[in-house]
Amino acid sequence: MLILTRQEGEKIYIGDKIVVEITRYNNERVRLGINAPPEKVVLRGELHEALKLKADTNSEKAMIDVPSEPILSVVLPTTENAA
Repeated sequence: MLILTRQEGEKIYIGDKIVVEITRYNNERVRLGINAPPEKVVLRGELHEALKLKADTNSEKAMIDVPSEPILSVVLPTTENAA
């Protein structure tokens, strides 16, 4: 896992087509802007897990193809773990 420290307005590039920008950071929350091609599925972790669980318990295929691994995982410092 790659762990980066970024400030508001700074960007992280994943390949040539995915850009993650820190749009706002305050006490407990980080707001990310993610720009990715439409064919890439970008989901919050809790939604990803819920869709996987639904697909596992349903005999029907989920409405979207949930990737087995997240496309993006970013860990940002909070007040508890900031250096």
